[in-house]
Amino acid sequence: MSGRALAVAFVLSTAFLIVAVIGGLVTGSLSLLADAAHVAPRFDLFGARTLRYLLFRRLPKRNRRVGSAGGTAAPPCRDVY
Repeated sequence: MSGRALAVAFVLSTAFLIVAVIGGLVTGSLSLLADAAHVAPRFDLFGARTLRYLLFRRLPKRNRRVGSAGGTAAPPCRDVY
């Protein structure tokens, strides 16, 4: 899943969770509060995945190109059986 799709899913699940909790509290509906309780794990999942994507995505670095002049490339690996 791309970062943009994760962010959209996180925002939508967050909005739905907030609306369900507020609607359940205002109207006194246990059904809406139970629905919000079922959305909470998805909210947690999308939040963790979005955070992990943002923290651990790797951007290309100019000084780490294989085969560039002055760069160090690993020797070819030959499997011997």
